[in-house]
Amino acid sequence: MAKVKIGIIGAGGIANNHAHYYRDIPDVELVAVADVVEERAINFAQRWGIPPGGVFTDYVEMLDSVELDAVSVCTPHAVHAKPTIEALKRGVHVLVEKPMASSGAQALEMFRAAQASGKIPHGRLPDEGGRPSLELRERSWPRGR
Repeated sequence: MAKVKIGIIGAGGIANNHAHYYRDIPDVELVAVADVVEERAINFAQRWGIPPGGVFTDYVEMLDSVELDAVSVCTPHAVHAKPTIEALKRGVHVLVEKPMASSGAQALEMFRAAQASGKIPHGRLPDEGGRPSLELRERSWPRGR
């Protein structure tokens, strides 16, 4: 079975939480990271086993260069909308950190991009505080996807 290929946009502190959870899912593989600070992207990739060819300073270049099933958007709050919309335009599922957007207009634009793409945007990472959502994921996500 092919693994789900994940990219991370933004390699700051919260991105490590995402990588930690992805690492614990057997059918998931972290394959790319993009951060405007190259050294941070390189360090993140080394820490989480992302190959050197999967390191980018431009998330658009990452989206256009790497085959991805989904991305986690871990950028500062004000920069959630554009990467989310760009990923959805390319047919990539998105998990975006909270808050989803900085304004209602941005959130609506993100929602419309999701509708147009038929892909799933999600705004909460299952964690220990979200144990019910983690249990729901385990029951509802079919194996083999």
